[in-house]
Amino acid sequence: MSTTKHGHCPQAARPAILSFLNSQEQSRFTKSDLKVIASPASKVSQSSTASLASGGAFDELFPRPVQAILGSQVSIEFAAALAQVRSDVEKLSDAAPPEREVPNTIGQFAASVRAHYGLSLAEQSIYFLSLAQVLARSRTPVLFQMSLCQYAFLKARTANGNTRQVRHYFQAGLFAYGRVPTDAQHVLSNHLYQTLHIYFATYNLYLVCKEPMTEMADRFYGGLRNSLIHMRENTERSSLGLCLSSLAYLYPAFVFDLVNRIRTRGDERALFPILVAALSEHVVFRAAPYECLQLLFRLAPSSISDALCKQSFSKADTRRAIASALLAFANDSSDFVSTGLLKPFGIKANADLKKDLAFSLLMEPQQPSHQQPGSERRAALVTDALGIASDAEAAEYFRARMTEIGDLFARQSQTTDPNHRGSYGFNILENIRLSRKWLVFHLRGDLKEEILQFLRSVEGFVTTEQAKLIRDTELELSLANSRAVYDPINTRITLELRNVGHGSADGLELETIPVDGQYDVEERHRFLKIESLSDRLPIQRDIWIRPLVAANSSIDLVTRLRYNTLKERGKTATLSATKRTISLYPEAQYVRVTQPYSIGEPATTWFYGRESLLDAMASSLHFPGGSDQSMIVYGLKRAGKTSVLKRFISHTLSSQSLEGAYCPVYVDLLSNPATATLNETGFLRFVVQLICHGVRSLLPSNHLAANVSLLDNDFARNPTEAFGVVMEEVLGSLAPRRVLLALDEFSTLNEWLCSPRLSTSEADLAFGFLSNYLQSTKELTFIFTGTYMLLEMMRVRAFDLAKTCIPFMVGFLDEQSARKLVEEPAMKNPENPDSGWLEYDPRTVDRIVYLTNRHPYLIQYLCMQIVNRMNALKHNTVNLNDVESVRTEIVSRPMHAPALLALWNEFSEKQHAVLAIIAAMGDDADGSVEIGQIAQRGSGVIAGLSERDVATVCTTLADAEMLERDSGNETGSYRITVPLFHAWLRENRMIESIAGATVRS
Repeated sequence: MSTTKHGHCPQAARPAILSFLNSQEQSRFTKSDLKVIASPASKVSQSSTASLASGGAFDELFPRPVQAILGSQVSIEFAAALAQVRSDVEKLSDAAPPEREVPNTIGQFAASVRAHYGLSLAEQSIYFLSLAQVLARSRTPVLFQMSLCQYAFLKARTANGNTRQVRHYFQAGLFAYGRVPTDAQHVLSNHLYQTLHIYFATYNLYLVCKEPMTEMADRFYGGLRNSLIHMRENTERSSLGLCLSSLAYLYPAFVFDLVNRIRTRGDERALFPILVAALSEHVVFRAAPYECLQLLFRLAPSSISDALCKQSFSKADTRRAIASALLAFANDSSDFVSTGLLKPFGIKANADLKKDLAFSLLMEPQQPSHQQPGSERRAALVTDALGIASDAEAAEYFRARMTEIGDLFARQSQTTDPNHRGSYGFNILENIRLSRKWLVFHLRGDLKEEILQFLRSVEGFVTTEQAKLIRDTELELSLANSRAVYDPINTRITLELRNVGHGSADGLELETIPVDGQYDVEERHRFLKIESLSDRLPIQRDIWIRPLVAANSSIDLVTRLRYNTLKERGKTATLSATKRTISLYPEAQYVRVTQPYSIGEPATTWFYGRESLLDAMASSLHFPGGSDQSMIVYGLKRAGKTSVLKRFISHTLSSQSLEGAYCPVYVDLLSNPATATLNETGFLRFVVQLICHGVRSLLPSNHLAANVSLLDNDFARNPTEAFGVVMEEVLGSLAPRRVLLALDEFSTLNEWLCSPRLSTSEADLAFGFLSNYLQSTKELTFIFTGTYMLLEMMRVRAFDLAKTCIPFMVGFLDEQSARKLVEEPAMKNPENPDSGWLEYDPRTVDRIVYLTNRHPYLIQYLCMQIVNRMNALKHNTVNLNDVESVRTEIVSRPMHAPALLALWNEFSEKQHAVLAIIAAMGDDADGSVEIGQIAQRGSGVIAGLSERDVATVCTTLADAEMLERDSGNETGSYRITVPLFHAWLRENRMIESIAGATVRS
């Protein structure tokens, strides 16, 4: 038996044990946690131990259950059980016991259990606690849980009749037992049934089996059956209910197995009513409502309504706990809602009970440990609880209104902003008013009065006090710029509207008022309507006037903005008297801006950022002494890979004093004619041809590099030997300089690698030889560039070559470089005051950087369109309205599609589907969508888009920086990183069109 010796080290392990005992939420191992757990006990430092304790690494080994509802009694008892074990850990002696063998397998653990049968219960419990400490450090969760389970079972039996202590130890042990895999539970099964006998006894339930049975499980179930048959008193039923509900919380498999055994033996008619009665007891249901619902649903689903009718909703905490449990259970079991299991409650319960439960169901915020149920499911529960017949017209109407109101309550509970809460309150009150008006005319009898009373209760809760929370908002009006191009017919002036208050405004109407002797306004331009203005981001709008003065004159603009707020209707705002003067300059003063932005060529003149990337690439070169490291430079299309590569060759080598040390050879494989003959020449001959062509000007005309075609037969016969001959000749002639071969768009060779004409062994031989050659020579270094798929291609088809390279990703620009790329190319040149120029409002730069997420190609494309717009308008100052107009045009007009297709065409069909779904479902560019929602939306439209597939696709898109994971969402939620691309997808790439369907999303 392979074992490991250990010594007792409580000081190192105790904080880790205490960490799991104090843990409140499930968490993941961190790398530092794993490192500490895997270290020998003697090497765990004090600081690393503290880190392990505070990091909650043991939540992974021993996670808490998630069914706790509003601090239910069973969860409080379980917390006390953990506290009891924690106290034992703190009191554990530091004296080291004799060394013992640490089991590495379940079989060895079973042998260890048998080996300690001769010791006292106290000695055994101390051993298994010490063993749990060691197993925690050695990162063996199953054996750790088994050790802790064994310790708790043994310790409970030494508690000397203290009922509370016995129960606490058993609760910790039972929960640990439930975490152990099924194939390992048999090792502890005898202890389990001994434990269950004693655990029931702590509730004054004594199980005695009168029939002789050899199996522990049969003896236990026989004793339980006898006890149930003879159970009469209410106190015994309450004890049974509390015991079963606590077991459903700690070890659900046991109670579900109990139900199945009763059915198998045909005892359900005799025993199920007893169990139902026990679980329906008020004290039991209040202590563990979620667990009682689970068990009643398995025993007799119809009994749930009867159990609810027996409860008292006089206390708010009880109402909230039961409503929260119902919502959680409805979310976990769709059958609970679809089969109308709450409808009997609406028929049997009295009016006050129905109103109280429906009220709590509608307004109860969902607990963090459970997913929020859909508003429609919540509304169905409210409708059933009130007893509205599902086939009635009123039920359909009422359920629709409750869906809306429930959604408003959920949104209200998620915000702390008083204005937003007040706004939701107003909407709820308005919804209730409309609902009550309809129901008054369509309902009759007692049901009408019950529902109206329910609505009055909700309305009373959402009082006008919430509306008083609202701090009224104010809008400001200002000129976006104080100069405008003179046009005798239509002069364009841009106004800015800003919300400086604390809420929203709607019904905005901007009026431009004519001024005699200064300007006139056509009627069609006089009024401009704007739907709403809710946030602090200002908006700008163009207005049009007809000047009555000459060019080079000024006018004083008079405007009036009317709007409504949550507190007041018909508020107004006007331009400040000192800030409404506009200078009108003639068109001749405007100098056309020569287009400075370029999207077709790599950046040369306007190259920004990437300093750290270029320095890191230079650090891979170790001339003159060491061997260089070849590189893989990858990233999204148009991210600037070629620009980085050419900048590295033309500038970085010189700045790092390496220009004379290297002979750089740049090859664009997309346009190089040698790429077309790759199938005929072979890869090694192809590389030699590129190198020789690139360095031929540095060598004599009669050099082998100029006549490499003479060796074509040698390459055909033995390509590796021929490669070595040519390279020895070329590199020797260039010494001490080295050759730096930069193969741009290397991922285009993927088609060649996938060709059926190319055998796998042929490709492996070429790449394997080249990998070995690079490692054995200092004189040749490669730089491969391509899209983000380049890494995948080389990992799958050229791994031998890829493993010798350092990867460098060309991502988005940094913030400062992105801003420079926007502003500097079109900036005014002091040395040439007559040249055209643009001035960007700082907020427009913020907006451009945000829309493009600092993608250099998209920045330049957006700015190109801005230059075209400003030249057409003959205006030098770029404002927010100009940026927004260009953004709208790029998103909506087909002529701009090629700019975004450059990104879109890089991805596969499944990636297209995921991107389209996120764009469609995300509320805005910052809205993330959960993996489950993506899979649900794509099911039936795109084949093979399971939740696992979606998770994989999202991971690859995140690696490509096209998606970003929402760190605040544990279930996995992603958003598109480039808002401009998000908007274009939402407008032009719907999921149905991707799948070839004709239905529009």
